[in-house]
Amino acid sequence: MVVPYTSLSPIKQEFGKELRMAFERVLNSCKYICGREDENFENAFADFCGVNHCAGVGNGLDALFLSLKALGFGEGDEVIVPSNTYIATALAVTYTGAKPVLVEPDINTFCINSCNIIQKITDKTKAVIPVHLYGQPCDMDSILEIANRYDLYVIEDCAQAHGAIYKGKKVGSFGHAGCFSFYPGKNLGALGDGGAVVSNDKKLIDKIKALGNYGSDYKYHHIYKGNNSRLDEVQAALLSAKLSHLDAMNDERKRIAQMYMGGIVNPQIILPHVSKQSIPVWHVFSIRTMKRDKLEDYLKVHGIETNKHYPIPIHMQKCYVDLGYKKGDLPVSETISESQLSLPIYYGMTNDQVMYVIKASSAYALCSIIQKGLRFITLPLFTRLLSTEQYGQVTVFGSWTNLLTVFLTLQLPYGSFSKAMVKFENRRDAYVASVEGICIVLSVHPGIKVYLTVEREPRLYRKPYNILI
Repeated sequence: MVVPYTSLSPIKQEFGKELRMAFERVLNSCKYICGREDENFENAFADFCGVNHCAGVGNGLDALFLSLKALGFGEGDEVIVPSNTYIATALAVTYTGAKPVLVEPDINTFCINSCNIIQKITDKTKAVIPVHLYGQPCDMDSILEIANRYDLYVIEDCAQAHGAIYKGKKVGSFGHAGCFSFYPGKNLGALGDGGAVVSNDKKLIDKIKALGNYGSDYKYHHIYKGNNSRLDEVQAALLSAKLSHLDAMNDERKRIAQMYMGGIVNPQIILPHVSKQSIPVWHVFSIRTMKRDKLEDYLKVHGIETNKHYPIPIHMQKCYVDLGYKKGDLPVSETISESQLSLPIYYGMTNDQVMYVIKASSAYALCSIIQKGLRFITLPLFTRLLSTEQYGQVTVFGSWTNLLTVFLTLQLPYGSFSKAMVKFENRRDAYVASVEGICIVLSVHPGIKVYLTVEREPRLYRKPYNILI
């Protein structure tokens, strides 16, 4: 089976008719910039985010940059950003002339650690940009308390978190501005680039719109030295068509994430942490393992694509050598960059694909053991790797040299059992596996007929299986 890291094909297949109608509507209107489609989308997206105003812009980076510029930041100012975010967050600060000040994240949530913010605040600090990374909301209560205490602006980077909820409110509605990207792979993605800023501050939104339109508040009247960054009519119409389905698409990502959280059982894999006050939208399903590259290679061999977010942290990027950091200065970000791996998650991913990723990810620990030549395996942690198939189902994960790893997952109708034994067609190849709960793990040579015997007084179950490679 092949499982891509992401695929936009299911969205095209399901919503293609609506998207074509939206495109035809714009084509027939003969108005392609600053028209009704843009206005309609801005109103709808503001309502979705729970705010009063929205400005469509060219992309997510421009959303951040124009927000910072509209708030008046420039040379000599400092803006706090998380040290493990995508580089666009820092670039937006740099483009204004201000300095990005990097703050370490919480290694469990990957979001900025509010406990580390205060020690980086100086008399030059003007704002903090919390990034709702991977679709996980930041601890906004703590961040807003610090911002209020030190009179700082809060600009939320929501590029990966369309619809994520913190304490009952959508992200983007907490700070002075919320900045979004509509890059095609986002939870709400355009068919090209696009972005938006949302806010309850009408003056701020009006200024952002003017800055993105050459600094013009009306035609040929320029009150700022602006930029060209506008959400075009085609992208606005396509986004409006997809916005009506965003909740359903997010719910599908949540369902897949729940399957991963409940199904992946591997002592070498650290699953994401979700706080009780947050509802993530799972733009990325991010795991950590100190054997990241080996797991990545193993999954690739088995047809599963993954991604790394992000393998080189900002402070180690060549373009930011002027910040003066060296390796070891930001150990949490460096640990994440060396151990983080993103598993496939996207709207339209099938249950079979999800289960395949779950079983392959869980089986990775066994591969290491078998490659070391062990033939007798006791792994109680794998008792949760139970399939929903009939008891005695054999699941083949792959082969290493002349050995094959097999999971026999049992669902017995009469409760627990007292003893289990595995026998093979050739007694010389027989290995009895340790039993914990309802999962038996064993190794066999290819092509051997397996007989599984499970004893539970007063019943005896016996079922033959053929293992095929």
